Amino acid sequence: LSWTTPQPVTDFPKTGPFSDLAPPAEVTVTRQVLAEPTPDIVERTWATLADGTPLVTGMKKGKGTLVLFHVTPEATWSNLPISGSFVEMLRRIVQLSRNQGAAVANAEAAATSLAPYRMISADGTLVPPTPDARPLVPGAGPLPVTFENPPGLYGSETGVLAHNLLNAESRFAPLVRPQITVPVTTIQYAFDESHNLKGPLVAAALLLMVLDTLAVFWMGGLFSRRPRRAGTVAATTAAL
Repeated sequence: LSWTTPQPVTDFPKTGPFSDLAPPAEVTVTRQVLAEPTPDIVERTWATLADGTPLVTGMKKGKGTLVLFHVTPEATWSNLPISGSFVEMLRRIVQLSRNQGAAVANAEAAATSLAPYRMISADGTLVPPTPDARPLVPGAGPLPVTFENPPGLYGSETGVLAHNLLNAESRFAPLVRPQITVPVTTIQYAFDESHNLKGPLVAAALLLMVLDTLAVFWMGGLFSRRPRRAGTVAATTAAL
């Protein structure tokens, strides 16, 4: 199927893996392979042209997904393969293959394991995974956070799965002091008991340096030669 006027790409369907991508305004299509009309063609369409012609379609095939771009892999029929949007679309497809439909709302979770990619530190920043972190195996339900599967991102730069410490229903509440009848002593943590030892340490270092210098002079006989010199001068003066 070909067009005299190049056709642009319209908004991506909300049910597809490209739903959160902006439509590529620079991409046009002059020729493509026409999709075979079927009752479920709308559900299998991931990208369309402005006139509604399917540009990218996908369907479940066994345990995987068959994805078809209806243009050639070079820029003869369309400039989509040489655009930046094509790279982002491929990233979503790779993520879909890794997560087995995590990009689609009603898809099943992946059965393959996901390697640790980034972990969350105690201050909430993303850090490289620790040697103790193990691959995460997604399942049908929520996965518990363990020592081997700490909270963070699992997968790779092409697609990740968030392993959260808390779920959407988690709520934080202050601790309530229990009512007890036995005597209890309350002790506060002291946070301001640090002392600046810079001055005393510098003074001690200077004192040690002075003592070391005096010890070198004493070992060199500087203090023992001075009285003899004074005695020699006195004897010479008396002889004169």
